[in-house]
Amino acid sequence: MDPKTLRFLTAEYFRRTGSEILEEDDVLLRVRLSREADLELGYRPMYWSFVDAGNLKPEPLEKTYRFYAPGSDARPSPPSPYGGGEEWLTPTSERLRRILRALARRGSAVRLFEYEEGGGTLAPWYAFTVRVGLFREVAREYVASYGYDAVRGEIVPEFWGRLLDLSLGSEPPPYTRLLPAIRSGEGAARSVVEYVLQEIRGDLGWAEEARARLAEEMRRLDSASLPPPPAKTKSGVSRWEVVESQDASAPKEEPSAKPEFGFDPEKEREDLLRRYRPRIRLSLVQVALVYLAKDPRALPARELAPEPLRRLAERLSGRKSP
Repeated sequence: MDPKTLRFLTAEYFRRTGSEILEEDDVLLRVRLSREADLELGYRPMYWSFVDAGNLKPEPLEKTYRFYAPGSDARPSPPSPYGGGEEWLTPTSERLRRILRALARRGSAVRLFEYEEGGGTLAPWYAFTVRVGLFREVAREYVASYGYDAVRGEIVPEFWGRLLDLSLGSEPPPYTRLLPAIRSGEGAARSVVEYVLQEIRGDLGWAEEARARLAEEMRRLDSASLPPPPAKTKSGVSRWEVVESQDASAPKEEPSAKPEFGFDPEKEREDLLRRYRPRIRLSLVQVALVYLAKDPRALPARELAPEPLRRLAERLSGRKSP
């Protein structure tokens, strides 16, 4: 994720939490944090408990965030022990992960409307953003979006990529009529999940490779788990047979159930299943109810690259990022 996108998402989070942005440029963001942002980002949890207990007037925390830009030699000053100072926000920083998680919670369920000149009729669509995980020795994950026609029950893939050029807002436009959503959201979600599974079943080469590798590893484990064959004497009789013939009345020792030298075949088998058994995991990242005047089936699907997504977010928020 490039620094411009990181800065845009960070600024969007602080605006939505009611924080005051004091200074903003391409690589810097200075913010006076709201109570909500202060608590969510874990800066002063004990401070707010003290303020509430004493009914005191709180002092907002000011933070300066810097975003790495290639070629820049700027370095943040040491952070204050009271939570102030400067802080780097990089793709691997824990603070940025908290910001993105909090922003995702706020956008997990939304409602949008397409704006048309002169009004008109808007049809309802459920928009599902799905994270698909294909797990084997090497996991593969990707995010896809699907639209579900809440009137006719049809599914359109690459849904958000078809809406990038539309004028969308969070309030119904004037002089428009909203068609009712005949299909339920729960039924739409089940249909989309089945649609995604059908897409995955269309190409199961990755699963067949994983099963073949699992079978091979299981054969190796079974061969390693077998006891060594008994040694033969010169007469061709095994040493075990000689011992049994010498003392047939002696009690036979049961084989030890404990693994020798720390080797446990059952545990190894479980580890192999966990590593190589093909698995599919689906999770809904976002669900939206979108009212559209245009039919998304007739719109071209575009790639959800950072720049088009940023322009879409700017239109939804009614702001322009610098």
